[in-house]
Amino acid sequence: MRAKGGGHLLPHPLVAALAAFVLVSNNVGSTFADPYVYSSPPPPTSHHKSPPPVYSYRSPPPPPYPLPQPRERVVKVVGKVYCYRCYDFDNPLNSHDKKHLQGAVVKVTCKVGEKKIVAYGTTKINGKFSIEVEGFEYGKYGAEACKAKLHNAPKDSPCNIPIDYHEGKTGDVLELRSEDDHEVVLYAKPFAFAPESPYEECHHKHEAKSPLYHYNSPPPPAPTYYYKSPPPTYYYKSPPPPKPVSYFNPPPPHA
Repeated sequence: MRAKGGGHLLPHPLVAALAAFVLVSNNVGSTFADPYVYSSPPPPTSHHKSPPPVYSYRSPPPPPYPLPQPRERVVKVVGKVYCYRCYDFDNPLNSHDKKHLQGAVVKVTCKVGEKKIVAYGTTKINGKFSIEVEGFEYGKYGAEACKAKLHNAPKDSPCNIPIDYHEGKTGDVLELRSEDDHEVVLYAKPFAFAPESPYEECHHKHEAKSPLYHYNSPPPPAPTYYYKSPPPTYYYKSPPPPKPVSYFNPPPPHA
């Protein structure tokens, strides 16, 4: 029998033994690893790490502020002051010649618990005054907590004696005139000053003038009356009946 590697013939038993040795060597090599062979460790597993978040400073929330308190409404006191030039101290009902008085000072006093709020105002050329009472809570105390009175007469005015017209000397309780969300208007009745002596014009007696003559034309004459008789009664006249129509029938012909 001839071997594959060379050209020599080997006995059959030797070939069988050589083949068995090669087979055993391969099995042993596969069972025991070579101690000098270097085995590198596996590569590390790669993990993608995102960059750290950007640092942003957050300020603490502001402290809670108290809600704004509702603003108290403005309270005003309005009214008028007159001068009675012809004032009769003995019989005030006979007084007359009342004029607007400019420059008179009016005092307003509002009672707030145990305290009082006082305000002053001066009349204008039309005799009117408007006084703002600061710090008075109308919704809590109402108009009845306030009074108005005359305080001073105009400087160098002969009309300088306060009279008790609508309690102008002692003080008159105010009345509500109008109110809204922003303003309350209280009303004082008219006050008045009077001169110590009536004005000169009060002593002049005006002579009564005779009334002018007015011609009254006579009334126009009454129109002449014409009697109109009623129309005659209407009678219906029917038309005459038609004349009868006669028809002539000729005799029948002879047979």
